[in-house]
Amino acid sequence: MAERYDVLVVGAGLAGATFAWYARQSGRRVLVLEAEKELGGLAASERRFGIDVHLWGPHIFHASDPEVIRFARLTAYFVPTRHSPVALYGGRSYSLPPNLWTMRQLWGVVTPAEARERWEADRVAPPAGADDFESRGRWQLGATIYETLFRHYSEKQWGRPCTELPGSLLERTGLRFTYDNRYFRDPFEGVPADGYSEWVGRLLEGCDVRTGCDYFQDPGGYRALAGLRLYTGPVDRFFDYRYGRLGWRSLDFRHEIHEGTRNVQGAAVLNHCDASTPLTRSTEPALFDPEGVRRRQEAAGLDCSIVVHETPAAAGPGARPCYPELDAANRARAELYRSAAAAEPGWLFAGRLGEYRYLNMDQVILRSLALARRHFGAVPYGTPKLT
Repeated sequence: MAERYDVLVVGAGLAGATFAWYARQSGRRVLVLEAEKELGGLAASERRFGIDVHLWGPHIFHASDPEVIRFARLTAYFVPTRHSPVALYGGRSYSLPPNLWTMRQLWGVVTPAEARERWEADRVAPPAGADDFESRGRWQLGATIYETLFRHYSEKQWGRPCTELPGSLLERTGLRFTYDNRYFRDPFEGVPADGYSEWVGRLLEGCDVRTGCDYFQDPGGYRALAGLRLYTGPVDRFFDYRYGRLGWRSLDFRHEIHEGTRNVQGAAVLNHCDASTPLTRSTEPALFDPEGVRRRQEAAGLDCSIVVHETPAAAGPGARPCYPELDAANRARAELYRSAAAAEPGWLFAGRLGEYRYLNMDQVILRSLALARRHFGAVPYGTPKLT
């Protein structure tokens, strides 16, 4: 513990790894502490039977910002993907996100004009002043699409009635009056060819990385090792819950191995949208990179697939926090923690957990790059790798 570093990073997810990579590029000595045994945080992956299994739910990297795309191409090879999940409801399947295919499956309409007319007739105006998830959903999406694809899924995901969820959760959701079922519209979309944990491992090359090492076992000793420190864990834990515990949702997973096939579901992600099962998603990670999996399995004499069933759960003591609960009470409490974080000498806070924000991977990287640039100045990028 006597050795000195320029930078201490707590947490080896994408937020911490991006910041650490930039610090190393600028010549700083960096110590990274990760409480878990694997790298990658919530994006961590593990290769099993030639398949990169995402340990905390499906992670599809997508980006529009040129700097994030340049960073991704510089630091990893990506397999192009096209995320087009399928929704299951009442024994039938529907296209996601809601598009002309979905409306044809629900209503039998064919043209955009027919779909728009049916949707307009299906909309339910919200009560005066109401902006909860259900009120906004029945107006923004129409009652049928909301009830079929969003109501039960969201209640399972967040563990409370949709009337108690903020309408802001629907800000990313819209209708498409075309047959476009690509979930993301970013120009860059893919998965790392050798998995997220390997990608993070490359970002941390040149750093002193200690896995299975909990900062809170000796906060004073670790804090003394570097004058500049980045924390990416749950912000309420850092401050010993001085303003109360923030609300988080966690996830439980059940893994199934299927012999004799590399295609069980027909889609990489299935959303379970009715109330008859506690599951929200079933993911078949082999279908994110089917050719890569085929080559690796044939070389090893394997023929199998893995399906991961996902069930949301409350993030109590001992459970891993995954999603911030962004209701009014938690947003107000989060502002208290953000103010405390901004005033904490020598510390920076980043990432979904450290900022208590619902951030995608590209947003996490962009924010960490900007944070690092403010402290280390401009760092020249090398030649990007090909996707």
